[in-house]
Amino acid sequence: GRQLWPMIHRAWELGARMDGWQDRNDPAIWDRAMAETGVDPVEIGCRDRERDEILPWDHLSCGVDRPKGAPNMMFPTSTILPDGRVLIAGGFTKVSEEAGRFELGQASKRGFIYDPATGIIDQVGSDMNKARGAHSAVYLPKTKLVLLVGGAERMYKEKDNTCFPFYFLKNTAGTVGFEYELFDPAWNNGQGRFLDWTAAEWPDVTHEMNKNARRVFPGVSLNNDGTVLVTGGGSWPSCQTNTETDSDYQIAEIYRPKSDNYTGMFMESYGALTMKGMRTGHSTALLGVKDKRATHIFWGGSEDGPLAELYTEASGQMDGTFGVFTPVEFLDSNSYKKRPYFHTLTPLKDRRFLLVGGTLVKSGDLAIPSSGDAHLVDFQSNNKVGISTVEGLEVGRYFHSAASFDADNVIVIGGFSSTVQGENNLFSNTATDDVRFFNLATGSFQLPSVDTIPMARGGHISAPLPDDCLLMVGGADVVHEGLEFGSDTVPLLVEVYCPSAVCPESLWETTCYQE
Repeated sequence: GRQLWPMIHRAWELGARMDGWQDRNDPAIWDRAMAETGVDPVEIGCRDRERDEILPWDHLSCGVDRPKGAPNMMFPTSTILPDGRVLIAGGFTKVSEEAGRFELGQASKRGFIYDPATGIIDQVGSDMNKARGAHSAVYLPKTKLVLLVGGAERMYKEKDNTCFPFYFLKNTAGTVGFEYELFDPAWNNGQGRFLDWTAAEWPDVTHEMNKNARRVFPGVSLNNDGTVLVTGGGSWPSCQTNTETDSDYQIAEIYRPKSDNYTGMFMESYGALTMKGMRTGHSTALLGVKDKRATHIFWGGSEDGPLAELYTEASGQMDGTFGVFTPVEFLDSNSYKKRPYFHTLTPLKDRRFLLVGGTLVKSGDLAIPSSGDAHLVDFQSNNKVGISTVEGLEVGRYFHSAASFDADNVIVIGGFSSTVQGENNLFSNTATDDVRFFNLATGSFQLPSVDTIPMARGGHISAPLPDDCLLMVGGADVVHEGLEFGSDTVPLLVEVYCPSAVCPESLWETTCYQE
């Protein structure tokens, strides 16, 4: 640990500067410094360490204090609260090995709130009623609660990397896929708590959705009237599962929060909310609000039906008059025919969206992600869509994150990708640490200008913070190494990444890095 300071000081005396950049690093200087100060690099850098061993840099702050004893998780949710804090809930915390596959289980009931003003993550005042991961969440401004819907108690990842490895099985997913939670972020001066289904505090008629469809990774869309549209969430093509065929998953559901005039519940639509395609692993985004009615986009996640569709809410939705789904029309019907799953669709200004990554359905199977799967989607005033390819993604990915701070720039981080073995392109067992910045003015991606990048991870959450930084929680590089596995425990992986703090190369020596 700190016994290395004589060696570091000697390397500095010998001229070591800015060694994080390959063109500035001189290994000979460090070899000489170690020899002169008696440091054994093998003993220092290669010996076995205990999981809970205090590391030399543990006294330094990375901008966030993680809660002690909290395990790492995959597929939690993040919800940005009105005061800028972030609620993190659920996720899978343990992996076990079975014949030919890993089980992602021990879903969490716990919730945490990150406060960017203090850099502290605190556990909330109560647990969820049931543990879940791979669910969805949205803040309800009219009731000032957070709605969490769907998910599963466990998922699986195949060891076979010739086919899409992640999937869930309905007979082991539990009942959380058609149950929901409510979270009160204001309780106890902001500590927050999940509302108890069995207590008087629960405001709704029930805690179940209308359809007994186990919705995993469902879409959630907040309407202008305060209701929430929940879409899709069935099975997808994988090593062990096929495209969903249960028509219940094609029927969307609407949650109506409790108010003075209405009971809180998922409303019965009697089939009126049938989508044009059977969707799962799809993306959702708000296109806009006109005449007090929101229009939402639903993109991908469908083997049949339209590539994308729109939903415009009805003015009498609270009373059971629902809106309609309509297919998206493309300006050039031959320009885009891809059907991505587990991609991202990030809103930009002027009704444009950045579509990144995902794994494409081909002949009934999901194919490996491609570096060419990045597009700019442009909605015209008549809602017809123009689409163009965005260059520079370089690394195809799924289960990644994408976030925008200003509707002009998007940061794309991590995700699972592909690998080459011999002459075969396969799904990779490891996540990528690749980071790309997209700028709407240039219409292309670029790399960070310095070698500061987040850790490799997929299946994580990311949330933009008020100071143009990005909170990243959970996820894993390798599934059986990033979660509790046997006797090995992994603490919660938390990072705050600030792309606006990246220094342009032209200012390295004059402004950013001075002796």
